Amino acid sequence: MPARAFIALALALATARAGAATAESLATVQARLQRAAAPWCERLSERGADGVRRCTVTLKVWPGDPVRALSFMGDVIVSQGLLDRSTEAELALVAGHELAHLVLGHPLTPAALASLPVEMRPLAERTSVPPHEDTPTDRLQLELDADRLGLFFAGLAGYPVQALAEGWPAFIGRLPIAPQTGATTHPASAVRTGELREAAREFCGRGERAEPLMPALARLQPRHEADIDALREQQARLPLAAVCRATTSAP
Repeated sequence: MPARAFIALALALATARAGAATAESLATVQARLQRAAAPWCERLSERGADGVRRCTVTLKVWPGDPVRALSFMGDVIVSQGLLDRSTEAELALVAGHELAHLVLGHPLTPAALASLPVEMRPLAERTSVPPHEDTPTDRLQLELDADRLGLFFAGLAGYPVQALAEGWPAFIGRLPIAPQTGATTHPASAVRTGELREAAREFCGRGERAEPLMPALARLQPRHEADIDALREQQARLPLAAVCRATTSAP
């Protein structure tokens, strides 16, 4: 990110606010995702007075109508315009995607660090988890990895993964953004829909087999056995039937 753009974003965040109509949903999504993603958050987590470990990543709102979401220096940022056009479950999926970028170390890839002002790189290193040794270098694959893990986070937070995957085309279709047909920053919408559908099948299949609710790809898993044990405890309380309920949409 060029220095001028970085400064502009910092100034915008200094005046960020949560809109009254979506403040409750924003707080609910934040609380659920903080607990759902805790096994992945490593140094971006802490244990509360209740003994429960949670991510320290917070959701913040960027005022204005343009629809956007991003991860930025240890926070997930969503625009007011996106909040106004999203259901709570859709917000959880989008925020889960951005949170996945942070816990997978994507801000610390060589390309991402090179885009930052030199003086901001130490802060980036403190506000992201170190990347996995197998982290892809291809930017489009990074987005697909975040799509898959973000869908798992939404499911672990109690949101309906199959409905979210099937509803992705309609969600994107009602947003005032240009269709993605294979741009340089994100995969085409059809590719992302396929990734989300496959992630939902994997999530629910693992749940049915009583396997840990984490993607099969090693680079998308928690790195410590204790975190996988905590994940099993978390999924034992998950209403899997509701999270994986079938939709009426065609496959």
